[in-house]
Amino acid sequence: MRGLAATGTLGSVAALVGCTSESGGSRPEADSATPPPTPTSAPTADDTALVEELRGRVSAAHAHVRAVRRSQPERAAALRGLERTHAEHAEALGGLIAVGPPGGQNDARRALAQLARTETRLIAALARGARSADSGALALLLASASAGLSQRLAAIDA
Repeated sequence: MRGLAATGTLGSVAALVGCTSESGGSRPEADSATPPPTPTSAPTADDTALVEELRGRVSAAHAHVRAVRRSQPERAAALRGLERTHAEHAEALGGLIAVGPPGGQNDARRALAQLARTETRLIAALARGARSADSGALALLLASASAGLSQRLAAIDA
């Protein structure tokens, strides 16, 4: 939980969602002088395990996207944003973990189909994590990551 502890979970949530008072976030103007609450309790063992599990999944998805992007230069621009999204999510969870790329897919269409399945499973895992997190701030972080990844994937599919 290095990233959560170092930056504060709520700071990570704001960075991922882009909701700060400077960026015109969703907080009402009258409430803009009130700072966000700071987490005061230590993370639970369940949340720590959840973060580590999801950090591994995000890191694996990052490695998968990178491998497909490198093998398909014609799709590099579309996949670069997805790769950055995974890096940002991993950073919020404590940083990328070294993970080898998945087994090679020589066929471009099959590689993209496998990537779509990997992304869909990650979106579902993040959503489940949001529902099971003990910390409300962690739940918000994971729900935001799931939603953002869904939007990124939809944009690539379009």
